[in-house]
Amino acid sequence: MGHTFSGAAMPQHHVSLEPCVDAILAHVGNDLRVGVPLGLGKPVALVNALYARAKADPTLRLTLLTALSLARPVPGSAVEKAFLAPFIERVFGDAPELDYVRDQRAGTVPGNVSIREFFFAPGSQLGNPRAQQDYISTNYTFAARDVFAQGCNVTAQMVACIDRPDSDGGPRYSLSCNPDTGPELIALMRDAEARGERKVAVVAQVNRRLPFMFHDAEVAATTFDHVIDAPGLQHALFCAPRQPVSDADHAIGLHASTLLKDGGTLQIGIGQLGDAIVHSALARHQRNA
Repeated sequence: MGHTFSGAAMPQHHVSLEPCVDAILAHVGNDLRVGVPLGLGKPVALVNALYARAKADPTLRLTLLTALSLARPVPGSAVEKAFLAPFIERVFGDAPELDYVRDQRAGTVPGNVSIREFFFAPGSQLGNPRAQQDYISTNYTFAARDVFAQGCNVTAQMVACIDRPDSDGGPRYSLSCNPDTGPELIALMRDAEARGERKVAVVAQVNRRLPFMFHDAEVAATTFDHVIDAPGLQHALFCAPRQPVSDADHAIGLHASTLLKDGGTLQIGIGQLGDAIVHSALARHQRNA
């Protein structure tokens, strides 16, 4: 087991989104400052439910604190659509989209909603002054600290789950591919809650198609105040298209793999070079000659 936090004795379990939204509002109030991970870890269905509630109720203030909001490519002309539509269906499947991204593109995000991000996909917010002005200038080292400083009172994440009981007899949960900033942010929020400075809610949205990572990525059920687990939320994961790996990338990957110590770790990014390094590292481990 990885991180443990002092929170609820056991989380409230929900099989649909709206009761969870109601419970969050009842506890935290009408000024929601919601921190969600960058990239794949966003609980898209819950974020969309919170956003829809804010659009329907102008007395509700919603601030989303996040980074790298992934979105499907939008074809322009009919020719682009004809070529892209099969590709989009094959790559993205039934992975849901973030409704606020669509409204950002159209310039229709309501005034009671702020989208504050500390990392954009390159060029994604050109010509969007509101998104640029709401940008949080930080880096990943200080992301949790700076999101907390924005008044974050709700944090939500898509998590992996296996039904094999833990020591308490319940399912096991993992922060999967986003195990880094979440625990730090949760610790800051729990400390503020213990001092009586802030009412907070920590929410998990289960997706069993998310890979279950062990060790420090695994967290106790008591980490969360609310867990949403419903059959309709077991959707495909957002997948970035993979580009072919060049000979130069393979050469770099082969060299990098020789620098790894046995039992060591290497942090890599997304893209062709990362794929090449992983390929060579796996070859070294599985077919070492």
